[in-house]
Parts: sequence; structure tokens; C-alpha cells
Amino acid sequence: ENGMGVDYASLRASDEYQDYIALTQKLQSIDLKSLKKYELKGFLINIYNCLCIHALAEGLLSPFPGGTLSRLRLYAKASYIIGGVVFSLNDIENGLLRNNKVSAAPWSRPPFQPGDPSLPLCVECDARIHFALNCGAKSCPPIAVYSVESSEELERQLDIATLSFVSSPQNVKIDVSRKTLEISQLFEWYADDFDNDVVGWLKDHMEDPEPLNGLLRSLAEGEKPEVRSVPYDWSLNSM
Repeated sequence: ENGMGVDYASLRASDEYQDYIALTQKLQSIDLKSLKKYELKGFLINIYNCLCIHALAEGLLSPFPGGTLSRLRLYAKASYIIGGVVFSLNDIENGLLRNNKVSAAPWSRPPFQPGDPSLPLCVECDARIHFALNCGAKSCPPIAVYSVESSEELERQLDIATLSFVSSPQNVKIDVSRKTLEISQLFEWYADDFDNDVVGWLKDHMEDPEPLNGLLRSLAEGEKPEVRSVPYDWSLNSM
């Protein structure tokens, strides 16, 4: 109900799941070039989350659901044919939604190389997508459905997702006495998306930045808070 987990076994056994599988075949006829940028962004967020759930329901993460190599394989292999083009989870996230940036995986390169016909489809990178995309791990943000009908509604939803994520002490924890800032590893992995200034980015996107401002005021001139990354829980978000 809160979007934090999926009953994959019950999902796979349901009639609705079979109906969904049939619907995915219609993705082949979608013309991504015809979509407005906000429609494309909302569609890609939704299809990423759907594809990930679909792949996990089919057991693509087995037999090592917590292993890094299994995760990397999942993101590279789980794919839909959209408009006649095969797009993997990696292509959708790092190619289309992050404007063709390298993934957080070591030694990776941008999904689309020069001349790739998918390059014009890439949307401007919006760091808030990291609080909307769910890759099936327990540390991921909640699963939700994002608007493709209204730019204003999509913006509102992304703002809500961002505020919800950064307001959780599991993702952002400020300790003035210790002069530390503990944050989700998402901020470390995608530092470039957050302008390589996570503290400044958080100040601009928190509902109440006063605790963070209080931490900054507690520092001596030239001193910086100690920023620690909270280990990501890659356990499957199954129920």
C-alpha cells in the first residue's frame, strides 16, 4: 500500500499480470518522438518501474538476489521493445532519463554512443528522478504512478517524492553535535546530477532546511560537515 514492497509471487499468479504481459507488446507501436518532454519523462519513469517489477517477477535476479553482478545483469538485460527499439533498464535510466550519462557501476560508459538514433530522445537530467525510480531494492524510494497528462502534475509529484525521500532520517540524517551529515548512497553515486554539491542541493529542496542550516552554522570558518554515505540495502523489496 505504501509502495515500498511487492508480493511478486501473488503478482505473477494473478490474471492481471497476464493481462499486463499482453499489454507490453503494444509498446512496440509507441512513437517516443511524438511525445512532449514531460509526457516522455513521466512515461519513462513509469515504464522503468513496470519493467523492473516485471523482470523481478520473472526471476531475472535469481539465483543471487543480493549479488552485485546479478543486479548489473538485471539492469543490462531486462528490456522492452519500445517503438521498435530495444531499451534496457540501464538505457531508460542512464540513457533516456539522465541525458546519456554513465551509470553508477564502475567502468561504465554512456548507453548511447555518437550517432545513436536514440540520442534525440534523451531528456534533460532531473535529479528528482532518483526519488521516483524503484530498482527493486529495500532502500529504493516508493513505487508510484507518475502523470503523463499534465506537466504541472508531474512536477508536483516529483517534488512530493523528493520531499518524502529527503525528509526520511533513513536517507538524510543531520547530527549537529557530531557535525555530520549521513545521506543515502544515491547522492554519492549520482553526485553529478546533484551539481556535485549535495549540501547545497539539499538546502534548496528540503521542506525545512533549518536543521541543515544549523549544522552549517555550527562549523568553524572554512570547516565542512563530515558527509557519510548510508549503505544501500540491496535486499529484494519482496513481501
